[in-house]
Amino acid sequence: LNYGPDTLRARAATVDFSLLAANVTYPSQAEPVFQSHIIVVRRGVRVLLTGLVSPGVAQTVHRLRAKDVRITPPAEALQQVFDGVARGGDYDLAVVLTHMPPLEALELARSFPEVELFVAGDNPMEHVLGGSMHIIELASGARVVSTPERGAFVGRVELSLGRDAQGGLQILSIDTGLVPVDESIDADPETAMRIALLEEAYARDRQALVATIDGSIRDGPQFVCDLMRQAGRTEVAVINLGALSPVVPT
Repeated sequence: LNYGPDTLRARAATVDFSLLAANVTYPSQAEPVFQSHIIVVRRGVRVLLTGLVSPGVAQTVHRLRAKDVRITPPAEALQQVFDGVARGGDYDLAVVLTHMPPLEALELARSFPEVELFVAGDNPMEHVLGGSMHIIELASGARVVSTPERGAFVGRVELSLGRDAQGGLQILSIDTGLVPVDESIDADPETAMRIALLEEAYARDRQALVATIDGSIRDGPQFVCDLMRQAGRTEVAVINLGALSPVVPT
């Protein structure tokens, strides 16, 4: 979201999967950037997939970009999706992919028992409330799954499906697991090489003194960019404002 709708469209054109976000829109754009939902068919089962983003994401978007992004309440957007499709007629199984903490997804699941599976993709670290959550099954049969400790695991979900007495699809069982992302997984050679080069450059350059400051800084980001251009002997320097905000006044 930080890079605007044109960049999102360019990225979407390079991948072979759909970008789903039913509650994210750009009012200034004539055509939607994200699809609200898709229906995929696997072995004769029609699965409705939709995506939702936590309203809290708006606080992390760059302030110059945030004014062009509208994030509506997830429950409102999800209801609009279901208003336009019919179970049995259009789809057999509903899965909601969310970018939100699992506790937010859990509250959503309580309001939409017709959804069989919620996948929460923004799980905080374990010491944060809800951070150790992996799978929760509600009395309605809805399930919320997540992978704890951001990036430490890859989650696996296997559903066994069957038909009820009326011919409707139902989940017979669910099997989940966490695959640790550690040294036991072979690293991609090209990625490992790039990381090693960056680590070497960082270790070499991090101790270099490029300037001393005596006084206040009126424009922290511009000052850092000027230092980068001077030290690197370049004409252009680019920084991520989010990386500077904790230490440099903006």
